[in-house]
Amino acid sequence: MFKRSAVPQDTIINSTNSRVQTAGALAPQLIPVGRATIGSAYKESLIFEDNDLSENLISIPRLDDEGCRITIENGKMSVSKNNITIMEADKKDGLYEFDLDGTETALLADVKTMDRLTELRRIHHRTGHRNLLRINKYIKNKTLQIEQFPGNVSDRELQAMPTCDACAKAKFTKLRRHRTQPKEKPATGEHLSTDMKGPISTAGTNGERYYQGFLDAHSKYLSFKCFKYKSDALTNLKATMAEPPFSGRLRRYHADGAPELISKETVETLRAAGVIVSYSAPYKSPDNAGIERSHRTIFECAHAMLLHACLPTIYWCYAVAHAVYLYNHIPTNTGAGYMAPVTAVFGTAANLSSEITFGAHCYVIIPAETRPKGFTEKSSKGTYLGHRSNGSPGYYILMHATNEVKICSDVSFDESDLDSGERAAKQQPVTT
Repeated sequence: MFKRSAVPQDTIINSTNSRVQTAGALAPQLIPVGRATIGSAYKESLIFEDNDLSENLISIPRLDDEGCRITIENGKMSVSKNNITIMEADKKDGLYEFDLDGTETALLADVKTMDRLTELRRIHHRTGHRNLLRINKYIKNKTLQIEQFPGNVSDRELQAMPTCDACAKAKFTKLRRHRTQPKEKPATGEHLSTDMKGPISTAGTNGERYYQGFLDAHSKYLSFKCFKYKSDALTNLKATMAEPPFSGRLRRYHADGAPELISKETVETLRAAGVIVSYSAPYKSPDNAGIERSHRTIFECAHAMLLHACLPTIYWCYAVAHAVYLYNHIPTNTGAGYMAPVTAVFGTAANLSSEITFGAHCYVIIPAETRPKGFTEKSSKGTYLGHRSNGSPGYYILMHATNEVKICSDVSFDESDLDSGERAAKQQPVTT
């Protein structure tokens, strides 16, 4: 920002326009007065008034902080963001005059993080608090696409990042043990391993206390069910057998020795479908290592997301569902190579570029047919609880006004208070 030493005797510019001083033969002498303090109001922090001037000034450093690109060429200045031009002006009397109508909307239309560290933190949050070293590896191997991930980030830079508080509380590490490779190599959907976790101390929003995972041995694709009673295990199995990738393909079923997983009814159902049944020896969890390890990955991810979003544990089913969604989109060792499970099963490229951080605040549009006429609010505030299941359009949104979870499609998201842990510093998570 600059101050002009003398005020010209010209007409005062309309308040909707601003002029930016630049060097030139016609430009008057400039006296630097330093950067202006950035206020909380966005537009006021971009446009400044000065008693010695007949026009307002635009803060060029502020535009730079917002990630804008400023181009001056052949008497014309243009300001662009994300390859979209948001302001243009011609040079008049040594000044560039901009029409600011719609500029604030353009700047706020696609909120981006301000610096490299914050961008990396946001990607860490969006991917369910996954290890950024692995995410970087997946992107370099072109098995995962995240457009916002910096192209020149090094492992040393990622290792030097501050510790994620939610990860430190929700995760733990043990030494890896060597796993023997199976003698046979099944195709997609032929071998299923399953295990159950529960009872969970806090019931879900619909009374759920158990989680059951179903892992495909070839693709590592993970299906799951959250439910109330152990006796629902057979119903879960029948539903999973009718869904991809197991529908019409299943040849072998493996579980631990839990009675509800190898009950007489379960065995009869599987044998009637021509499926071989096997189960682990007592206290030998390594015999079912794949699904056991997925339990830890899913529940650590869900726990970290709940802590980071300061959400009560009653929403654990939504956190688990979102963790499974991310699990199936993160590359791993599969029978078809190193790729995401969704790629191994469906041939779909794993792309998390548009993913939203779990627990982010959002605004849901109220349909015109359901709101009163006149001066009424057109949106309601809520919290993002993940995608709908089975690829159905829309999101699960916790509405703040009613404390109900609804399915919504027209949603605008705001992840800003989750980037630096501001929400966690203000509010402690509820554990009822």
